[in-house]
Amino acid sequence: MAQLFAVVDDSYGFGNDGMVGMVSGIGAIIGASLMKKRPLIASLLLIVTAITGFYGLSVFYIIPGIATFGVGIYLLVKRNK
Repeated sequence: MAQLFAVVDDSYGFGNDGMVGMVSGIGAIIGASLMKKRPLIASLLLIVTAITGFYGLSVFYIIPGIATFGVGIYLLVKRNK
């Protein structure tokens, strides 16, 4: 288990960037669960997780990042109407 999260270059682990991507995915799930109760907090959380997820996983987070970012923007716009 310790090798899975190793930072060494020649190991087969996630490293720090992979951990950022995993935490972003978990944050997006939490933000999605808050959409009905607290739309402002959910929208900010979804926007932040889209940006950090793209930073952490780059190419692998393009489609989920666009979807998450779009929902976050939609919640901000919907809240202001």
